[in-house]
Amino acid sequence: MKKVCQIDEEGYFVGTSFAEESPLEPGVYLYPSGSIDISEPVVPEGKRAKWDGSNWIIEDLPVKSEIVIPNKPHDGWVYNEKTNEWDPPVPKPGINYIWNGDVQEWQSFIEYQRNTTGLPSAEFKWSLLNLGLYDQVKEFVENGDNEYIRILWENSGLFPRTDSNVIYFMESLNFSVDTMDKIFNIETDFFDINSASSEDLQKVNGIGEYIANEIISGRPWKNLENLSRIKGVSDNMIIEWKIKLAV
Repeated sequence: MKKVCQIDEEGYFVGTSFAEESPLEPGVYLYPSGSIDISEPVVPEGKRAKWDGSNWIIEDLPVKSEIVIPNKPHDGWVYNEKTNEWDPPVPKPGINYIWNGDVQEWQSFIEYQRNTTGLPSAEFKWSLLNLGLYDQVKEFVENGDNEYIRILWENSGLFPRTDSNVIYFMESLNFSVDTMDKIFNIETDFFDINSASSEDLQKVNGIGEYIANEIISGRPWKNLENLSRIKGVSDNMIIEWKIKLAV
């Protein structure tokens, strides 16, 4: 029996073991896998030894970089130590879904926008004007006999898309769901950041050629929040992109 050195796949010394003499061939030793018949190196504290094929090379131990845990994107998400990312508490139903932290559930992009979009009074009326609907709504309010709608029109500071009062107002005008979505600028098209072309990505406000190329080169992406790794991409930009981008 003789003492031998064990090395890993990269040649670094990991310890010692013993080679047994062959019972069939005296003087011939059976070496364990990953072992070499060489003297054990003297390794100072804070160092490591690497076999280069002829000599032991003494190196400094690598400094382990501190793992920086990203901020939790939503309440209820679970930290994944293997990926150093936050996972939602339930699987994502499909690529056209987004997590709504207010209600703690996945919602389709359109549903999410409807539930989170609201327009200040001035923007709401400006949107009606741009769509050629302002005069129709104004006449309905002024000439109608519904005092409740008139008060809502004149005094409401915010018009949330899914507010029951706003829905009642819009339905009283016989506006379709599509018309209401246009008034509130609800986006119906979205792009998967793991498959969309550079041209499609650049259709999204705030994404130019540089960011589009960085998105493509960084694939695959697990979630939109990870786009913050790209230089020039802020958290606010990602929040805005959630109505146009999917994973």
